[in-house]
Amino acid sequence: GAALAIVGTLMLTLSDTLRAQVSNVIEGKLTSSMIRGDKTLPAAMMGEVVCRIFSIIPAALIWWAMGAPMDTDIPSLLAAIVTGFLIFNLASAASTVSLLKAKSSAITLIYFMGPVLSVFWLYLASLSQFTHLTLIGMAVIILGNFALYWVNEHRPKKRALS
Repeated sequence: GAALAIVGTLMLTLSDTLRAQVSNVIEGKLTSSMIRGDKTLPAAMMGEVVCRIFSIIPAALIWWAMGAPMDTDIPSLLAAIVTGFLIFNLASAASTVSLLKAKSSAITLIYFMGPVLSVFWLYLASLSQFTHLTLIGMAVIILGNFALYWVNEHRPKKRALS
């Protein structure tokens, strides 16, 4: 399990780096006649779409090589498209823009709330249940996040080199 977590973390980091670079290239090619104002969010959204399109091919090949069954009915395909292109693209683009524009301590606090929110959404969808261990884990995550935020906010500021 730990080895897979490490591999997953490395791949997510590589994916974030690739998406950021694609977004940077696209942002450089957008002109003021195409987009008025800040180009960061449109470039991030376009970068996400490009990366998702290119990721479909290896994902489909791996799925086919594993011989896994796949639902090909219209509702399943629509759910996959909405989840993969709309929800994940919007979430990833918003995350990219927030990392570029907000203080890192605030972004970290929000980002690490993901596991808590995931359990909550699963509970609302009747796919999970709350136990005393779940609530303790959520409390530890929330307290840890606030502690990290507090420490980062109260850290002495480094002076710029002159």
